[in-house]
Amino acid sequence: MDYTELINMTRDYQLGDIPSNEKALIYRIINSDASTYRIASSKFRFRQQNPQERNDYLVLKRLIELRYVEENQEQRKIFGGSITYRFTTHGLLYIFANKLIYPPQLLLNYSSDSVLKTLVFPYFETKTISQGTARFYEAITEYLNECAKILTNQNFLLKSELERHDRRENSLDYELEELIKVLSLKLAVMYSESNLLTISSALVENDSARVSLYELESSMKGLIASDRKFMHFLEKTKGEFDEIR
Repeated sequence: MDYTELINMTRDYQLGDIPSNEKALIYRIINSDASTYRIASSKFRFRQQNPQERNDYLVLKRLIELRYVEENQEQRKIFGGSITYRFTTHGLLYIFANKLIYPPQLLLNYSSDSVLKTLVFPYFETKTISQGTARFYEAITEYLNECAKILTNQNFLLKSELERHDRRENSLDYELEELIKVLSLKLAVMYSESNLLTISSALVENDSARVSLYELESSMKGLIASDRKFMHFLEKTKGEFDEIR
């Protein structure tokens, strides 16, 4: 995977100090139907705003300054009198790096963004992400958190190598590629038959609930096994490890 575009896009990431009122709006955007924020263009006139709208407007301006959200020009054409805002690549990095709680739908809504287009969807089909269980999703969330920390910290690392861009990018490439390899092997182990039995027995005492959990995770195992993107990458990763041994 070529990470050059993503690395270049996130090199000037701004680490903002986000107070609770700004974080509250971020969560509202995350949990909206399309993970966007829509406001009537008339509401940008202060005299037509109620206190909540005025606060949202000020918070929105701050998030725009941080380049965490931006206006969606295509949506503006569709909805005419309203303006729609969506997360930028930097906004998604903030969410992932800070482990904000978000539904799988966020990943699907932003599947074309450079972050997810580079880190997730080359390795997983949409169906796998949309139907993932809590255990599967926890692994994905942890992976994105580690990737985001690498990308958002790149401005504070390797200061002595600022003039050696190729070396710097190669180092980041290597770290990101290792993370997806670790994730693929982790999922392979998680969804082995023996682990499914152990996990279902350890997490649930009630027999019927244990069976339900086992069936749920077995179904997830089947979903992963049918994911051609994931299985292709897993086989490639296993082959690399076999060569090393």
